[in-house]
Amino acid sequence: MEKKLFEFTTHGHSYGIYAGEDKMAALEGQTADAGYRDIADLLEATGQSMDQFLSEVKATEIAIKSIRIDSWEDEKVAVYFTLIQDDRKTRTLEWINSDGDLEVADSHIDSAHEFSQHLKSFIRDKLNAYLDGHREEVDEFFEAIAA
Repeated sequence: MEKKLFEFTTHGHSYGIYAGEDKMAALEGQTADAGYRDIADLLEATGQSMDQFLSEVKATEIAIKSIRIDSWEDEKVAVYFTLIQDDRKTRTLEWINSDGDLEVADSHIDSAHEFSQHLKSFIRDKLNAYLDGHREEVDEFFEAIAA
């Protein structure tokens, strides 16, 4: 079974993105990163019930789909993608500079969306991995624009 990814937040603060077969398995990873043996250890240390703990922790399933490289109005090259957060889809893009890397100065991830730092890093990592595997395609788009 493929692992799912979840971003955990409490009171608007992101604790990171964790993989698991389901939300509880991913939450076990988050509690281990927080220094606890497991969720039971966390509950004992905080004096919370499972219901109290789960009422404070929001788990959002995330995925990136439909990654593709294309030109924008025959002037720029971009990597397009869809970010899925539970049932919410955000279709957006990031510019690619002439070196074939993500543009830093004019980032849609940074300026156009309310993403946590953990989510921004996750998106950039996924897009960079995609670009690394598609360097020839990026070069072809820049050659076509230059022509």
